[in-house]
Amino acid sequence: MYVRSMKDPSTLIAINSLLLSITTAAFLIISFFLKDLYKDFKGQIEKTNALHAQLHVHVKLFQELTQIFRHQIEDLNRRIDRLEGELKYTLPGKKE
Repeated sequence: MYVRSMKDPSTLIAINSLLLSITTAAFLIISFFLKDLYKDFKGQIEKTNALHAQLHVHVKLFQELTQIFRHQIEDLNRRIDRLEGELKYTLPGKKE
């Protein structure tokens, strides 16, 4: 009986239609989740790009501040050396 029913074209068409509808439903569900995942992924890419731009600005600012501080330290060292040289001549009891 099972073999006879499998040979019947209407039964095969019904089974084929059922499998096709299940496959279609699976693709719809998967595509819905993939769209949502793609939206989240795109949002994460935008956030990453914004953070990268901010990082670049902060790194540039840090480099500029480092250069300014180095210049100020060098200037202060020159001033200290100059003042020590002036003090050497003004203190009567100082010996080297």
